Amino acid sequence: MANKNGLLWCAALLLLAGMSAGLDAAAGGQTAGQAAPAAVPAKQVPVMDGEAGACTLEITVNDAAGKPVYAAEVKVHLVYGFHGIKKLDLSAFTNEQGRLNFKGLPARVYRGPMEFLAKKEQLTGVAKWDPVDGCNTKQTIVLGAAGR
Repeated sequence: MANKNGLLWCAALLLLAGMSAGLDAAAGGQTAGQAAPAAVPAKQVPVMDGEAGACTLEITVNDAAGKPVYAAEVKVHLVYGFHGIKKLDLSAFTNEQGRLNFKGLPARVYRGPMEFLAKKEQLTGVAKWDPVDGCNTKQTIVLGAAGR
């Protein structure tokens, strides 16, 4: 029995070492002492795929001053299909430019429009979107104090 436990620990350590090496390679082999490259490309816009249709919505989240909000969480609850039998919850975070793309959204929703709720700390904002009005569009959400 002790030999099996030893083998399990050895396998777990090898797995962790492999994951660590993979993360180091994904980070470009950069260590704590090295400086970052001078020209850092802009981060890609995060994409959340609902796999429920062909519509897309690009969301930009700004604060009250019009500046992009980084790492704002945007959530949506989709109800679609015949009599709203299909339901889907999606959630993702914005990038440094305050942008986020939702793709794979249904072309018709049950009792629309959909509400995209953005939140960062105590600030919230909502964007309403109905794919019937435009299947591939852009929306901006302005965050404000809750309760406004």
